Amino acid sequence: MKLNLKKINYHKWIPSRFSSFQAKLLIAFLVATLLPLTLVALVSYHVSYNLARDRITNSALMSDEQLIFQLNSRLNQTENVADTIQYQMYAFEHSSPDQVGTMQALTSMRSNISLYKSTFDFPQINFSIMESANLNYIP
Repeated sequence: MKLNLKKINYHKWIPSRFSSFQAKLLIAFLVATLLPLTLVALVSYHVSYNLARDRITNSALMSDEQLIFQLNSRLNQTENVADTIQYQMYAFEHSSPDQVGTMQALTSMRSNISLYKSTFDFPQINFSIMESANLNYIP
């Protein structure tokens, strides 16, 4: 089996009115314009890509810092409320032994705790009376 290979004449694609000099001049012009244009496009893409990456990274870092600040603020707030409730419980345990003083301290503590629950959005605060208070109160 013999392959019939023909010589391809690439000059057929160039119109016959172009001389060899004109074809070389056209190719040189295309190379002279497309090469710098391609280089400018590549450099522009590289600069834009790096700029976008840097801005996205900075934005993520700023978001992380803001989240850390908010979490620390919330933890400090929770710690302060816990300290205040602990103090109020201590004051309640050491309140006057009479029934009226105990009820006033209990009412004050209940209103303060409900205020903390609504103000600081702490739904996990539960209020219960210790058995040592000897009160028949159900919250």
